[in-house]
Amino acid sequence: MVERDDYTRTAKARVDQPAGLGLSDPGIGELLGLSKQRIQQIRTSRSEDRQSA
Repeated sequence: MVERDDYTRTAKARVDQPAGLGLSDPGIGELLGLSKQRIQQIRTSRSEDRQSA
């Protein structure tokens, strides 16, 4: 489970950085080689994590 947590943390950090620069989800997806839907999943998991904390 630790590896999954590390992956999730890394994915969130990789999405947060370009989002902070104003890139859209499709732009971030193109930059990272991920779909817009995957970017949205990563964002959703972040808000769920904050609600459970």
